[in-house]
Amino acid sequence: MLGCTSHHIWFVYKEKYMSKKGVRAGSRQTRVCMETMEGRTLLSAAVGGSIGTTISAPVAGGVVGVAVTFHPVVGISYAGDVGLLKLATGVTPAASMFQGTIAWGDSSATTPATFVLETDGQIHVQGTHTYGKVATYPVTVSVYQGLPVTTTGSVIVIKSTAIVDQNSPGGVTVTAVAGKAFTGVVGTFQLPPTLTPTPIAGASPLPAPLLTASINWGNGQVSTGQVIRNVDGTYSVLGTGTYKTAGTYRITVTVIEQISPTGISKLLTTIYSTALVAPSPVAG
Repeated sequence: MLGCTSHHIWFVYKEKYMSKKGVRAGSRQTRVCMETMEGRTLLSAAVGGSIGTTISAPVAGGVVGVAVTFHPVVGISYAGDVGLLKLATGVTPAASMFQGTIAWGDSSATTPATFVLETDGQIHVQGTHTYGKVATYPVTVSVYQGLPVTTTGSVIVIKSTAIVDQNSPGGVTVTAVAGKAFTGVVGTFQLPPTLTPTPIAGASPLPAPLLTASINWGNGQVSTGQVIRNVDGTYSVLGTGTYKTAGTYRITVTVIEQISPTGISKLLTTIYSTALVAPSPVAG
């Protein structure tokens, strides 16, 4: 078996695991060079953002680089895809190793890329970064391939795009007044086609009662949100919160899927929204 000798040259075996309370806590990754890989079923392949449409990039050595458009949230660590590698027919992961670097487009230092083999047959090029400003950034991923891997060998350059926003996809900007309770929608989301909650006798597919939400209002207040299913099949989270002081606050909405009557649950998605709180009117 080939050895992975650098801290960022590996394929990653992904394994989901649960916390003691049954909530999906994350995934373990084990560095291997040639083993069967287990894929993931997630609402999004990213943490702190989302992945968008891909476009093809140049071919090198039987491997096609694919650019992605992804959507980080300003001030929130993004961890997810920055590009993809598609293998030509006859090319297997055991026959080619990769290493790479990511230039994030915001004048920060480049960081190493991680390569993850998924069940979709593609190698996902991933990285972690936090953007400090809302803007669109050109992201350049340089992938080196060969055995042994060297930075002087064949290179694939992937030109991706990071669109950094104040809110995550599904996030909203709400307006409130200091000292007055706000009640309204704090986020929306869709269920992925692959999601199949445990059916309940007599219930329609994907019933809203299987979904619960927690709202962190960004001021130390946490409350339970109400999940409702909209007529178009999307879902909204309603909540009530009160801000004492005017300002701008980050709202974090965590949606949990209850997957069994015994209380087993898992994290479905996290939505980042913004609250703009105006000062309380001065009585005249």
